[in-house]
Amino acid sequence: MFKLYTTGQEFLDENLDIIRNDPLGTTFFEVNAKAITHCNTMDYAIRIETDGQLLLAIHVGDYPLVLYGSECCSEELADIVANHKLTFSKTIGPYGLSNAFLTAYELRVGGSHKVDLFMDVMYCEKVNSCDTSGVEHATEKNIGEIAQLVVDFTFEALGEKSELDKVTDSISQRIHSYAILCDDGKIVSVASGYYEDNGLCRLANVYTKPEYRNKGYSRKVVTYLTEQAITSGNLPYLHVDQNNPVSNHLYLKIGYVYGKSRYEIAYIPQNN
Repeated sequence: MFKLYTTGQEFLDENLDIIRNDPLGTTFFEVNAKAITHCNTMDYAIRIETDGQLLLAIHVGDYPLVLYGSECCSEELADIVANHKLTFSKTIGPYGLSNAFLTAYELRVGGSHKVDLFMDVMYCEKVNSCDTSGVEHATEKNIGEIAQLVVDFTFEALGEKSELDKVTDSISQRIHSYAILCDDGKIVSVASGYYEDNGLCRLANVYTKPEYRNKGYSRKVVTYLTEQAITSGNLPYLHVDQNNPVSNHLYLKIGYVYGKSRYEIAYIPQNN
């Protein structure tokens, strides 16, 4: 039995308890659902129940197809995506579930897949003390400078070139979620802490200019945001690449611990 929802809100109404009961396992679901006003072949949300097993899937725009639940439902999900001509270019979720779905999907439409990124979720319930003097929340006057840093971060971390105008627009909508540290009147270290409705605070865009590294600046801005999240009753978390031991060691020093693992897997169509 499956349901292909008509709106993201309908998906949330029926599945919010599941999402709230496992917020770290279902990251991206709530924020993606809120971005869907009307489902179509690009923006869609699915619930599958088979023999007491459950699978949730949601896709928005150019973001990966997010998967959560049982591998037992992966073949039915492949049928739904193929039969309804739903689009996606990547999946994100546990490896077993993502691999099972993609394998089943490729048997129906062809193609192949490869792991693009292996991520761990880290979260912090108790932060280790650190001097955060000099760190402050960003304001509108910092938008342009932060946008350039985020573009630099995306290229360095992922090898992807971002459009500065689009990044600027995105940051302007969430400028107050950013913390900055300045040196010589310039922003040299930045991070963002976005509060979600499920009691989580997602940290991202942690970046320090190369020439200012090894001075403890990233630890200061991340600790600053982490302390604020915990004090306000939220659980701070972030996604880390296991192939980046330097940043992961930083988060361990702050007080973060490892949670669930996720894989971002690219689907390669047959004609590519």
